[in-house]
Amino acid sequence: MTPSDPLPGAPPGASPGSSPESASDPFHLPALDGGEVEGLLGAGGRPVLVDFFATWCGPCAWIVPTLRALREEYGDRVEIVKVDVDEATDLATSLRIASVPTVILFEGGVEVERSLGVEPEKVRRMVEGAVARVAEVGASAAADGAADGAADGAADGAADGAADGAASARARTPARCPDRPEPH
Repeated sequence: MTPSDPLPGAPPGASPGSSPESASDPFHLPALDGGEVEGLLGAGGRPVLVDFFATWCGPCAWIVPTLRALREEYGDRVEIVKVDVDEATDLATSLRIASVPTVILFEGGVEVERSLGVEPEKVRRMVEGAVARVAEVGASAAADGAADGAADGAADGAADGAADGAASARARTPARCPDRPEPH
């Protein structure tokens, strides 16, 4: 491979040492600094896929088409961002990023899975798994909510029935007055 050869699987215009963001496209992946990523992870919510890259890293450009395709396919169900390890050294150190590209999936602010090097199939499986887990949790929560609603409705109905029964019993029982003798 010569310096002018295109990178296999890289976006148009990418070359060894070029920035992965150099090619313009509608699915531009935001490059965040360490503090922004920590804030995003601390917010919980949807899964976050973080691509740790370096502008001087040729293979880092090779994973970008996969990340862009995943962002297009999954939209707002997963957050996909990039972090330049040379700009966010503290974050890279704290997460033990020893090589680039490294792609980490976080769920609820906790690292769930990591891909080292250019592994587009693994990264796709990571995202698909995260989206499926979120869908399962959502479906389970909806089912629990429906069951809770039915149980609440049944309890309310039972309480209403008991109250109605008690009122009916009171209506049939003559009122007693302490000053009057009991009827015989």
